[in-house]
Amino acid sequence: KVDADRIDHEENDLLDVLAFTCAVCTSVVLPTYGFGLFTEGQTCQHLYCKDCLMGALAVQKRCPKCRADIVKGPNCAGLGELEAYLRPFTALEKRTVNKMFAKCVAWESGCSEKMKVEDISVHENQCVWKKLAEQQSKIAEQQSLLSKLAESEADKESLQELCNVLVVTGNEHKRTLSGFYDGCLEVWYSR
Repeated sequence: KVDADRIDHEENDLLDVLAFTCAVCTSVVLPTYGFGLFTEGQTCQHLYCKDCLMGALAVQKRCPKCRADIVKGPNCAGLGELEAYLRPFTALEKRTVNKMFAKCVAWESGCSEKMKVEDISVHENQCVWKKLAEQQSKIAEQQSLLSKLAESEADKESLQELCNVLVVTGNEHKRTLSGFYDGCLEVWYSR
C-alpha cells in the first residue's frame, strides 16, 4: 500500500489517483496487493487492497462501493472461498498505477526522493532516511523502557542488565543511551 498523502499530486493525474484509491482505507492500491471483483452483468471497476476487500466480502458478497453482485471468476479452482471472487489487475491497470509517482515512506523524516510506484520497494530498502527513522523509533522505545524501569522498584542489577541488552548502533545513539542510563541511575539512587 502507498498512503494517499505520499502520492505526488503534481506529477500524477488526479483521476488516476482516485481510480486506484482503495474505497475502504483510502491508500493507493498496488498491483501486487490489489484486486477488483468479478461481477454479474456489468464489470465493476472498483479496486481494493486485498485485506480490505477480504474483510468486506466476509460480511457481504457484493462490491463494497457500488453493491454490484459478484460471481466467482474463471480459473477459480483451488482458490479459497473468498479468493474466487477477486479479479487481478488488468495489464492497463498495472501500467497506470506503476507509472504514478510517490514519495518515499521516510519523506517526513527528510527523504526528498520521488519515484515511480514500481520502484518504491527498491528505494525504501536502501533509504538512509528510513533506516534513521527506524533507529530513532527504537531509541525512543528503549528510553521509554528505561524510564519505566527506573520508576519501578527495580534494583541496580536489573537496570544494568536491561541496558546491556539494548544494543544501538552508531556513536551518537550510544552516547544518547549512555547519558540516559546515567540519568536513570541518578533517579534510582536519589530514592
